[in-house]
Amino acid sequence: MSKSVLVINTPERCIDCEIGQNYSNIIETCVSCPIAGKSALDGEAESIPDWCPLKPLPEKMKVTGLYNGEYFKAGGKLPSYKIGWNDCIDEITGGMD
Repeated sequence: MSKSVLVINTPERCIDCEIGQNYSNIIETCVSCPIAGKSALDGEAESIPDWCPLKPLPEKMKVTGLYNGEYFKAGGKLPSYKIGWNDCIDEITGGMD
């Protein structure tokens, strides 16, 4: 089966999640997660539960070292897996950090 990725801003709390369905009332806080099939109640909804299916994207890698400036002027890229890693992150996020 193929895989898909949905890119959203990571919420600070379960209750702020764009995916979660908020069923809170005046007595209790309740957020239902349709992906995990679970609900976060009160204090758990005010944080990110351990069972949350959202996983942060890995960070871009820092490219270090001295490289030939002429190579870059000619439109070349570094022969490095770090460049490929960073290009992949850019592709997922649409180039927005």
